[in-house]
Amino acid sequence: MAESNAVIDLSHHNGDIDLQAAKGDGVLGVIQKATQGLTEATGRWPGIYRGSLLKRLLGTSSDPELANCRLWLSQYAPTAVVPVNWPSGTIWQSTDRAQGPGPCQVAVVGRSGRDKFNGTVTELTAFRQGPSPANVT
Repeated sequence: MAESNAVIDLSHHNGDIDLQAAKGDGVLGVIQKATQGLTEATGRWPGIYRGSLLKRLLGTSSDPELANCRLWLSQYAPTAVVPVNWPSGTIWQSTDRAQGPGPCQVAVVGRSGRDKFNGTVTELTAFRQGPSPANVT
């Protein structure tokens, strides 16, 4: 599969970004890192963003409550290793601004983390609009 910047994540360090210009560079989705709302308020289970710490804490165990949450796996490597609690991750952050496989450079954004959505462009659009299932397979 060809690598792309289809989904990127932005944090406070990226500053004020021209999202239309980023779209022109092939970006289809942007995840703004912020605290997500509660299930009761939104009707959706929150997403969980973790990597090695979550894997260490869960080990080979499963947690049925966490399994309801969409997994955004932070693992800067060429291959994702999803904890046994989920059949698949929803999003995999394969790079940050310095580690992991490239490309990490997006026009007008600069260096950014790169994320891979586990699904099609149509599923990504539906996911952004919510509500969505716990995992997209």
